[in-house]
Amino acid sequence: MKIKSLYGSDKIIKTFLQDHALPVDDLRDLLLASMQNTISLTELATQQASKVNAITASLNEARTEIQQLKSDLSTSQGKIDILEEGQTELTSQVGDSSWPEGSYCILASGDCPAGFTRHSGTSKHLTQPVITLVT
Repeated sequence: MKIKSLYGSDKIIKTFLQDHALPVDDLRDLLLASMQNTISLTELATQQASKVNAITASLNEARTEIQQLKSDLSTSQGKIDILEEGQTELTSQVGDSSWPEGSYCILASGDCPAGFTRHSGTSKHLTQPVITLVT
């Protein structure tokens, strides 16, 4: 026995227990308190396990959503790249988008854009004023 080897003989152990023995009622109360503490700790552990499971489920859901967002972002980036290539191609085809020099007859509606001057006149077929580009 471990106790016997630590303290020597059974006589020393019996003497110790007799000198330091607690009444049965005190031992019963200690045992009952210990059991109640064990039950409380078990309930607390169960509650904590439920909370951990809920957090784990939320983390897994967030992980799935993040993966979907990464996939969507990758798809969107591919589309953006295609649109930017198209924009570059169109820009190179259009070149300089300013009006070439010359005279223009444009029906007026509202204020004239920069570089244009409003001139009024009439025509048998047109009743709207026209604007011309001043170059």
